Amino acid sequence: MNLIFIYGPPAAGKLTVAKELGKKLGYRVFNNHTLVGCIANVFPFDDEKLDPILKKLSLKYRLDIYRQAARHNVDLITTYGGGSTEKFKFFKDIERVIKKEGGKILFVQLNPSIETLYKRVVSPERRKVKIDSVSYLKKQLKNHPKYTEKIPRTNHIVIDNTNKTPKKVVEEIISHYGI
Repeated sequence: MNLIFIYGPPAAGKLTVAKELGKKLGYRVFNNHTLVGCIANVFPFDDEKLDPILKKLSLKYRLDIYRQAARHNVDLITTYGGGSTEKFKFFKDIERVIKKEGGKILFVQLNPSIETLYKRVVSPERRKVKIDSVSYLKKQLKNHPKYTEKIPRTNHIVIDNTNKTPKKVVEEIISHYGI
């Protein structure tokens, strides 16, 4: 089982690349925005008291989904845009779970230019599901500078997809990992 884990800042093109990669490889794509959206209906992002519950539950459920996929040999692609130090702990947890179940995790970081993020963040398909305003994105990048940091002590591909099509990014991922 392979888990291709695409991470990076909001509007980096993670889900777009994941869908394209899924079509190319025949892997399933787990859109974590759907899961987070369901949880946010009960524990909203903008509620200081409830947001930590949202984060805790979404990490817990994602980890279990990855575990079950590895256990049942379901090749999977997912994305993550967390921007805090907790993301590195979460990545280690994922790695531990996938390896324990006999799977392999392939990290991919997408890191386009800030100007590109500002252009992409206002695209219509982002409305009501993701960060969709330049001002909010600027706030997130300021409050979470680790959005653009690479996972430490991990050898994986980092792609500046500022001027690359999703198909080109997919080709690079496939070539890098030999899949």
